[in-house]
Amino acid sequence: MIKLITNFLFASIVFSCNTPNTESDFSEGLSVEGSIERNKYAKVYLTRSLPVFEKKDSLDLIEAIETSAKVELSNDSISEILTLKRNDEYYPFLYYRSNIIKGEVNKKYKLKISSRNKIYTSITTLPNDVLLNSYSFINDAINKKHLNLNLKKKLEKSTYYKCYFKHSNSEEIFKGSPFIFNDELISDSFYDIEIKYLDKDLPKGEQNMMNVGDSIQLKLYSISKEEYTFWKSIYGDTTTFTDEISFTSQIETNIVGQNTYGYWSGQNLLTEKLIVN
Repeated sequence: MIKLITNFLFASIVFSCNTPNTESDFSEGLSVEGSIERNKYAKVYLTRSLPVFEKKDSLDLIEAIETSAKVELSNDSISEILTLKRNDEYYPFLYYRSNIIKGEVNKKYKLKISSRNKIYTSITTLPNDVLLNSYSFINDAINKKHLNLNLKKKLEKSTYYKCYFKHSNSEEIFKGSPFIFNDELISDSFYDIEIKYLDKDLPKGEQNMMNVGDSIQLKLYSISKEEYTFWKSIYGDTTTFTDEISFTSQIETNIVGQNTYGYWSGQNLLTEKLIVN
């Protein structure tokens, strides 16, 4: 059995173009965060990129939301134009959603975005199921807890994952950047992933957010390789703290179009409520 160890770290990202040397070098782009889950409608969040070094306020963030695009989704047999919806628990709080097409296995989903006289396209499929076998909690050096996930390896195909946490009673939303991992190099039938739930704003030694008796909600997604590659291009091989923005010189994307960033991804979701013990 192979064991991989890393940390889940709070972070926030403002999507932007590749870092310019000056504001005059800035070139506006479109950021796309799109996904379709099994038996769920597709969701596509669109924002216009903001200059990195320019001071921003809440109005700038609102105006950065792209609300005038035409977003089309098609699978092997039908197509539809997505409609604008609102979710105040997430930024951007306006997004595009399908009303007919839901995620199914063995189907390709083509996304076409028409915005400001430009066309952006991408294709995805649904990935493997989440293959969680069991979970347990393990003591760390200061008698805090971290989560051990035991997963099954689909030997003929790699699976890519992202996960989020929140405390059931004290946190209203899943916040921060995802913790990502994959089983590309795993040869065993089962393997372990150890995850710490850290908050960098707490004093050192108190950053682990898992204590005995806590009620923790876990969202564990299997995702497309393209979405995994996108997150990896921002964070590198391991998840690291990001104060406000990624300065990565090359952000990977599977969105085809000029000055575009983000991903269009098939996903499968497993949610678990865990009592830390």
